[in-house]
Amino acid sequence: MNTEYQLLLFLLLFFKEVWAFVGRGIDRQKFKPLMMVRNIDHPECLIFYGDGVLNEEDGGLMSLIEECKETGAALISISTNKETKLKAFPEITFLSPTREAPNPLDLWEAIQSVVIQPRPFGGSAGFGTKLPDPERQPMPARTVVFCETVDQTRAARFCGMRVMCFNDNDLADAIVDTFDFYLDDIATPGSYWLNPPHPRDDEGNKVYVGDVVLEFETFGDDDRSKPNAENESIDDMDDDELNRILADMAPLR
Repeated sequence: MNTEYQLLLFLLLFFKEVWAFVGRGIDRQKFKPLMMVRNIDHPECLIFYGDGVLNEEDGGLMSLIEECKETGAALISISTNKETKLKAFPEITFLSPTREAPNPLDLWEAIQSVVIQPRPFGGSAGFGTKLPDPERQPMPARTVVFCETVDQTRAARFCGMRVMCFNDNDLADAIVDTFDFYLDDIATPGSYWLNPPHPRDDEGNKVYVGDVVLEFETFGDDDRSKPNAENESIDDMDDDELNRILADMAPLR
């Protein structure tokens, strides 16, 4: 009888400890803080489009450039004042314009001219430990263009890039007066937009940048809005002229 009593007492004490251990685990799980992973795509490239966009006295601009250096984002300027700005902005790749806006060819070729190292899994500001992706050109949807005119705004939209303009218009993603924001603000999602853009026209309809460039190269800036009305068709063009246009568009393919 004494042995049975000791065995029963041992079992009671044993299961008491087991349930106490399980209970502590349940309590810890109950009060464990919830974690939310957010997928943020930082800009992979900033393009300063126009002669008056860069100002070395703008402290916000200089701070933004420093952030880009830390994150590996490419910096490009499309302007005619390379000689006067190069010393003040050695981090920026300067390109000379070859087309008038809204022809998007200069912007499209600009992102083909640089290489970036994509940031880790989970977005360009994400998480994870997988091996880094190979180097590549910046994605249009992760490129932000700073410009001065509505036609430059149109060119950026044709490419599927985000665009912030220093002069008021109804097409830009944001109208700004100065660089008073951080890189996180122009991320996706950020303070100015939530979703990635797509190549689009003035009405927001999807377009294909290669087709848009071909129309500009074929029909010119003034007649692009009605290429099939009074202009000759592509089929009627001289073969040499068509080959020249296609050669200029090689980066688009």
